[in-house]
Amino acid sequence: MYTYRRFSLGDEDALVSMLEAQYPWFFKDAVWAWKYKKNPYFNPNLVAVAEHQGKIIGCNHWLPRKLRLSKNLQVSTVLAGDLVVNRQYRGQGVGSELLRVLRTSDLIQCNGISLSYMFPALNLNKKIYEPVAGYVAAPSATRTYKRYFSCRELQQKIESIDSKIKVNSEIKARLQGFNLCIAFRLLGVPNFSLQINSEGISFSENTQKKPEVVIEGILPLTAGIIEGNIRPRSLIRSFISGKLKIKKGITKILKVKKAFAILQEASI
Repeated sequence: MYTYRRFSLGDEDALVSMLEAQYPWFFKDAVWAWKYKKNPYFNPNLVAVAEHQGKIIGCNHWLPRKLRLSKNLQVSTVLAGDLVVNRQYRGQGVGSELLRVLRTSDLIQCNGISLSYMFPALNLNKKIYEPVAGYVAAPSATRTYKRYFSCRELQQKIESIDSKIKVNSEIKARLQGFNLCIAFRLLGVPNFSLQINSEGISFSENTQKKPEVVIEGILPLTAGIIEGNIRPRSLIRSFISGKLKIKKGITKILKVKKAFAILQEASI
């Protein structure tokens, strides 16, 4: 019979002894104290332990984090740390239950935690983390997010395009009398908007209050547009297939097509 509870400071010696016995090459020379106890983010209530007949046989660690999604958006999250079970008790559901103890804890709601993330080996994610605790492996789009939707980097990309427009008389001529504000609401990234007019193109992290066009869709496709890898014809197919959706301003689709064509031309 196994019992599960939150960690208390009186558990430290028994917990560290268990960890050192399982992974002596890693948990040695006060590694646990450095990684957790002395960590300024450490919260003992976010550590779960499993016991058998009063002996600690497993543990699971979380560390609270503030994750900045954009310049003006910061959320409370937890970084999932070491999940360890004594070898003698593995294969009996102890690790799975330790995951559930923290995932279903009232601490999530009380602390306004909106996301739990971790960096496991992919085979472990498929075997335990995804089926038991609902973790989802981040798709390749995450690399695109890191590259483009760090708002600073995206803004730098737009500024680079804008500088090219300003010195290209042909593109400037095509933009005479042109004015369009497009708001983007993409899955998993902060909202942003692009203002395109005869002066060039500008980026805003917060969408305009009254954009002429609102586009919803997926990140890789939009990043491809910004990078200049999506041709106008493919762009139209993306709208037809539903990969991109115009939620507002459908009558301006030709204007959107022209804006993206200019954007791509200036990206080259």
